[in-house]
Amino acid sequence: QNFDEDRAAQLALGWDVAADWSNGVLTLAFTDPNGTPVEVAELNALVGWATSTRDDFTPEFTFDGTVYATPADLIEGNWNVRVRALSQDGTEFRQRIPLYIRPPQG
Repeated sequence: QNFDEDRAAQLALGWDVAADWSNGVLTLAFTDPNGTPVEVAELNALVGWATSTRDDFTPEFTFDGTVYATPADLIEGNWNVRVRALSQDGTEFRQRIPLYIRPPQG
């Protein structure tokens, strides 16, 4: 059971990760403590409803130098993005990111 050690290693990275969705594109932005974009060594994410696994999917993200992006058809509602990433030194980073898609305005 290495929970405390793993958590301490993840916190030592100082990363922040934010998810956003706009115009059919889901983005993940990893930043270091200075706000500089982070390129991870490996990225896996599971995207799904907060209350069901029926529509879960595992997208393939592409890094553009600032954010990771992937096409995603998300409808309004509560989603979760469960992220697992590895730093360049092999430290594992895990986080669940709630993502609320609002109805179109207009």
